[in-house]
Amino acid sequence: MLVLVLLFMLFLTPGFVLIIALIVTLAFIVILALTPHPHPCPCSNVGAISSLTLPDDLHEEGTAMDAESPEAETFDAERAGALDLVVTWYSIASGLGKPTLPTSKCAHEATQLPQTVDQPEKVARSVVTHSAAYVAAAVQQLRALEHLVGPDLVLVGWTVTRTLVEHCSRVIWLLDPDATPTGRLARWYMELITSAQMMRLSAKTMRDKASASEAKALREKVLGDARRTFPDIALFENVKDLDEWSVGGEPNAGLGHAVRLLGNLISTHGLYDVLSGFTHPSIFRLQKQTVSVAHDGYDYKSYYAEPDVVRWQFAVSCTSIYLAAHTILDYLDLDTTPLEEWADRHPDLLSWTKMTAEP
Repeated sequence: MLVLVLLFMLFLTPGFVLIIALIVTLAFIVILALTPHPHPCPCSNVGAISSLTLPDDLHEEGTAMDAESPEAETFDAERAGALDLVVTWYSIASGLGKPTLPTSKCAHEATQLPQTVDQPEKVARSVVTHSAAYVAAAVQQLRALEHLVGPDLVLVGWTVTRTLVEHCSRVIWLLDPDATPTGRLARWYMELITSAQMMRLSAKTMRDKASASEAKALREKVLGDARRTFPDIALFENVKDLDEWSVGGEPNAGLGHAVRLLGNLISTHGLYDVLSGFTHPSIFRLQKQTVSVAHDGYDYKSYYAEPDVVRWQFAVSCTSIYLAAHTILDYLDLDTTPLEEWADRHPDLLSWTKMTAEP
């Protein structure tokens, strides 16, 4: 740009102006050369870099990144297994809209629902429809987890894994094979009421009157339907009351309880506590997931996930979706072969979770 300006002034301005321009240019070059520039951060690109300096009593000694860094890991097998499961779910989901098979548990339970239930076949299928919506959301979250593998955002894997597991755990609770038809109906009503009431409470907090009114209307519609079968149903007012709430003698399952049910199925006891421990704010949890590199008097922090932690997240996520999808197919008496074939192609994603209770 400077060269163009000089050429322009050379041809269109008097000579003394050109001399002044040359002097300004030389001064600019000298200033630029003398201006100090910061050294590039010597940290590995394994994690998101921050120049936070922690108090001496809160950080460990600086350690160099070891040879087992995720920087050298591609996790090709885990990513391939996750994407394969996504495709498998899409093939399954395309057949979930077919008429209910008369041999299925879904069809059988529809005949056992109380006479107060209007259109029992439709209600029984609605439980499946909502369960499938949860699995579909979990599959989207699995796609997100697959995209996160790489040099950045290593901490976010915990959040995605927890959300995915929570969605799948609702399916495990709703379609629990040990639940009675009336008990399943009560669970379904509680799930719908909770969804609407939580929307309303959130909208009220945000002073969004329109959304609060809409959520209240949804809630009242479900309550009206539910009270035909469960006339004594009460409505919880606070989130803290969810764990003590019950309908028709059927206790509600909060997030923690439902995730623990799922954890028991995949032989990962304490699953909810592990996921909560890594997603709730914790100085010491963050400390365990960073490495420190000293440079120019600063302590540079790089977020870091052990390769086994990443594999554990993939395994728990894939296994949760596998079990939730399997539960739906079993309830509808549909072919589970696509899921079994996926499991045969990726056995490590089903066995890894049993190796350790906490990564």
